[in-house]
Amino acid sequence: MTHRQIVCIIPANAHRYGHVMMKQLVFMLGLLLGSGVQAEIFKCQLESGKTVYQPTPCQSAAKQEIIEIKKTDPGKAAEAEAKLRAWNENFAQREAARIEAEKARQAERDRQASAEALQRSAEYQRQQAIQAKRQADALEQQNRQPTYPIYPPYPLYPYPGYPPQPPYRHDSKKEPPTARPNEIK
Repeated sequence: MTHRQIVCIIPANAHRYGHVMMKQLVFMLGLLLGSGVQAEIFKCQLESGKTVYQPTPCQSAAKQEIIEIKKTDPGKAAEAEAKLRAWNENFAQREAARIEAEKARQAERDRQASAEALQRSAEYQRQQAIQAKRQADALEQQNRQPTYPIYPPYPLYPYPGYPPQPPYRHDSKKEPPTARPNEIK
């Protein structure tokens, strides 16, 4: 694999899967930029049909093949490392910008929630004040003295036109008056 193939492997949306992509990229660069030691990798095809790559010779494989690892050109390796560093810096910048934007959005949501909570609190206090005023008005209405005059159940003055009469006596020969003197017949 050359550095051009590595660059083509990184998808456009790698910032979403950055940690996974970084692991894969580091692994592939490790394979490409491995030490200058000539190593052999054995490709073993098992009897079940499964293909396995390992650093030791196959023990019970139906088919074994030795894959030689080519030495990389130091210039290409440096170029690939520079591209990797540039990609890492670009990724870090995008990630920092994304985190900052998310913080700003969260701060705006928090501010809106705080403003809504203050509005609800103010509305609740206003309703409480209205309720307290109603209760105070009702209590004042109960305790208020009536504005109309209170008349006693009987008159305080004598009715005119009734002269005092002597008490009725049973032993008198005179008959009691049948009509009152001030009445009109």
